[in-house]
Amino acid sequence: MKKLLIILFCLLLGAYSVQAGLYKATITFSGYTKNETLTNFPALIVLSNNIPSGFSYTQLTSTNGWDLRFTDSTNSTLNYEIETWNTGGASFVWVQVPLLTSNAQITMSWGGTNTAQPAYTTNGATWTNGYAGVWHLPNGTSLTGNDSTSNNINGTLVNSPVAIAGKIDGAASFNGTSQYIELGDTLAMNGQSITIDMWLYPMAWPATSYFYNLFSRRQVSNPWIADYLLYMDAGGQIGLAKYNGSWEDTTPTAGLAPTGQWSQVAVTFDTSTKLASLFVNGVLVKNKTFTAAIGANGSATTRIGGVFYTTDTKYINGYIDDTRISNVSRSSNWVWACYQNMASNNVFQSYGSATIVVYSLYRPNTTFRKNLAIKNQHGGQ
Repeated sequence: MKKLLIILFCLLLGAYSVQAGLYKATITFSGYTKNETLTNFPALIVLSNNIPSGFSYTQLTSTNGWDLRFTDSTNSTLNYEIETWNTGGASFVWVQVPLLTSNAQITMSWGGTNTAQPAYTTNGATWTNGYAGVWHLPNGTSLTGNDSTSNNINGTLVNSPVAIAGKIDGAASFNGTSQYIELGDTLAMNGQSITIDMWLYPMAWPATSYFYNLFSRRQVSNPWIADYLLYMDAGGQIGLAKYNGSWEDTTPTAGLAPTGQWSQVAVTFDTSTKLASLFVNGVLVKNKTFTAAIGANGSATTRIGGVFYTTDTKYINGYIDDTRISNVSRSSNWVWACYQNMASNNVFQSYGSATIVVYSLYRPNTTFRKNLAIKNQHGGQ
């Protein structure tokens, strides 16, 4: 109250003006209903004018969004990555939530005076906790195969797959005859657990007796041998295959991914139990126990899409978005939360209204400026 009176008094003098400074809004993960606490979960935050209510790009100090800050209930600063910043539409930001529980809350603030880009927005800090590679494939206009993790496994676009509007921001479009993303001799998961997930939009299913290679690491000298292979068979069914002395396959008996629409497909493999699990749109569709761990079969190449044998025709005809690989076997709750967060963002979390927590009192045509904190509706400064 005292600070409000100061502002009113200065305005009455006629020599001062007031403008809003720092804004805040609360984000509540009310749509996460599982009992498991998810640690360092990367949550998608979607911003636009009036989302959250009262938010405007004009309120930010940096035109690149670099004055954005996220904090948890202990006021600790959270890592985040801006996938796309679009002041004329939707912006996509990934925030690492330390402990995701039902109704967990984080706070977003903007409009501060610190406009330097935080190092954690670009150094992969958002994607720890087992992520070995993350390819957002933004932004719907100019396609890149850059990796968002600190491993920097940046993909090469072979035969020019093109950018297209995706499930989350942009995606990669593959023509079904020659296009893929080359990741090189990387991501050997010898003896490790693994999780692979992506958004998939098939334009057509493979022909009978053929399959689409979605994500795989296969030998260079013998492309019929794969350390691991996530694939789609005829009929739109998803499977995981691997070679470690002999072939093992979940067989594509479940997990339909329809043509002409987006589906999220995921596979996990737990090296301790040898259990492989397939998910479509966050729902478990098949378990199968293998006999051996994931092996390493010599020099290999890892690809998103594409084939390895020159006479092969198993190139994907369709779109792929937001592809990830982890060296841990994610829980079913983690897989479900990832799907819900991206598929139903405004249901998985709710955005509180923007509130002004700091006003700037300034004298025009001078360097005088004074920030005055005002108690917000929650009683904080």
